[in-house]
Amino acid sequence: MRTISYITGLTHTELAKLYPSGERVFKCGRLPASADWLIDKTNVLVRAELSIFAAIFCRLIDSDFGLSDAVVAGYKMYANMCAGPSRISFDRAFDVACHLKGIWAHPTASIALYPCPQCHSLYLSSIGNLSAASDGCVFCRLLARYDRDPRIQAMFPCRRVPVRSRHSVCALAHVKADT
Repeated sequence: MRTISYITGLTHTELAKLYPSGERVFKCGRLPASADWLIDKTNVLVRAELSIFAAIFCRLIDSDFGLSDAVVAGYKMYANMCAGPSRISFDRAFDVACHLKGIWAHPTASIALYPCPQCHSLYLSSIGNLSAASDGCVFCRLLARYDRDPRIQAMFPCRRVPVRSRHSVCALAHVKADT
């Protein structure tokens, strides 16, 4: 309910009136006040999926989506990309967006997307934490374990890219090297 309230601007009282009394299934409990759950209390697979959502969300913001639309569309895009069921809920994705941009529930940013110096993937980390410069990011760690971990293989199945000719591959390599 908190997430819906922030995104729509409706109060909890107004939202409660929209649900018939038998359908009020709102989870109670303390919501995360910091992004420590992201950095310290999740496994590598979850951190990878959170980084994927965050990258999509930021790209949508950069494409002039409004914040609410970017959270919803970003989550849908992330969920559609998952090979199996998504590991993060919409509420967790919303919390990441809040911590990332310093919006709604968390008025100051506490996490950021950083490019990995080794694999160049964007990964989430606490602001100022550049430990991936020496350790590798979450995606580097996944790649290192890929051949021996069936969970990672299921999450990121190999996809073959059709190659039409050797010339097109060379052109692609040239374009990639220039960017």
